[in-house]
Amino acid sequence: MKVVCILFLASLLWFGCSASAEQLDRTEGAPVVDERRDAELVFTEINRGFRDASAIDFTAGDERIYIVESGRNRLITLDTGGNRTDSVGSRGSGDSRFDRPSDIDATNGMRIYVADLQNNRVQLFDRRLAYLSTIKPPSDRQGVNPAFFSPAAVSVNAFDEIYVYDSDSETILKFDRNGRLQSLITLNSYDIELPLRALLAHEDQLFVLEAERGLIHELSSGGGYRGFTAGAPDVKAMYLKNRRIWALSSDSLYIISLSGRIEHTVSHNLTGPIRGVAVSRNRVYGLIPDALSAAVFRFDP
Repeated sequence: MKVVCILFLASLLWFGCSASAEQLDRTEGAPVVDERRDAELVFTEINRGFRDASAIDFTAGDERIYIVESGRNRLITLDTGGNRTDSVGSRGSGDSRFDRPSDIDATNGMRIYVADLQNNRVQLFDRRLAYLSTIKPPSDRQGVNPAFFSPAAVSVNAFDEIYVYDSDSETILKFDRNGRLQSLITLNSYDIELPLRALLAHEDQLFVLEAERGLIHELSSGGGYRGFTAGAPDVKAMYLKNRRIWALSSDSLYIISLSGRIEHTVSHNLTGPIRGVAVSRNRVYGLIPDALSAAVFRFDP
C-alpha cells in the first residue's frame, strides 16, 4: 500500500512539473508587445457638416484648428474641442474670397497661407484672418503661366520660404517671404506619379505625397531627388511636427523620421476619404470631406 501511495504522489509531482514546464515553454518565446506599435488610435467625431473640406492645419501657440472648406469657399477656425470660432471667405475672385481653395499652411498662426486653386493664387492672411496679400508667378516662366497657375498645395518652412505645387505645370515654385518667385522644381523628370496630394517643406528638405500610390518622396530644396519612404503604403495625408512626419493611411498612422525611417505604426478606426491630418500636443485630428475627428495618442514619439 505504501508503495502505491509513493508511486501516486510521484506521478502527481511529475505531472505538475511537466505542466509548469509546458506553460513556461508557451510564454517564454512569445514576442514582447510594444504598445506604441500595437495600440489602436481611436477617433471620435467632434464636428460634422462640412461641405467638401479639403485641408487642415493646427497652430500650437493659440491651439487653433484651421480647415479649408472647398465646397463653401471659406476658411474656418475651431478650438481643440471642434467648436467653430471664426471664418473668412465666400465664392468670388476678390480679396478674402475663394474659388475651390485646396490647401493651407497656418505657420505659427501669424501668417496664414491658403492655396486658392481656381483663382490661380495663394492668399495670405494675418492671425485675425484679415487679408494681407496675394502670391502668384509674375509672368510665363519655364512653362508656368500665371493665368493657369493651379496651386494645389502650399507649405512654408522655418525660413519663411514658400513652396507651392502647381498642378498645371507639374512644378514646385519657391517664393520668398515677400512673394517674389525665386526658383522652380520641375517634377515630371522624376519617378514620381503626378498629381501630388500634399507638400511639406522643412528647412532644406521637401516631402511630396503622390495622390494615387500614396508614396512619400524626399527632395532637396534645390530640387535634387533623395528617395522615397518604404513601408508606409497608401498614405492619404501627412503632417510635420517635432521633426517627424505623421502620415495617415486608410488604416494606420505612421510616424516617420526626417531620414525616412518609420518609428511607430499605429492602427486607427477613422473611416471615409481622408483629406487631412494635424497633430497637437497629445491629439491627432483626422479630416474627411464632411467631418473632423480627434484621437488621443498615449505614447511619446
